[in-house]
Amino acid sequence: MDAERAELYWKWGVRAGLALLLLLANILLVMLIVNASDAFKAMDRVGETAESLKQTSDAIDTLAAELEENAERITNTLDRAGQDAARARETLERAGEDVTRATDTLEESSADLDRAASDFGRIADALEKAFEQ
Repeated sequence: MDAERAELYWKWGVRAGLALLLLLANILLVMLIVNASDAFKAMDRVGETAESLKQTSDAIDTLAAELEENAERITNTLDRAGQDAARARETLERAGEDVTRATDTLEESSADLDRAASDFGRIADALEKAFEQ
């Protein structure tokens, strides 16, 4: 009888285990059905977030293109400013050379005037001596 009783316990144990597994499977199925709407809502939110990220990415791409254009314009402006500064420096150097030449000319004119004054002084002295005799 003990073998029959052990076999009986074994069969009821297996049946109880299967019943417990079926019960757990049904509970999981019910939880899945109850949470399915939440899962679909979460998937919709993920899709909306992905679309938002795509729009943000497109906006960033547009801004990057504009920044690149602006950087090129700034670079060109700086290049032109550098060229203008170089031309201004050359002009100032030429003006400095012109001022130096003008100063040299004025010094030569001053020396010429001094010589002319000396010559007039000698002429005046000579005329004075001539009139005294």
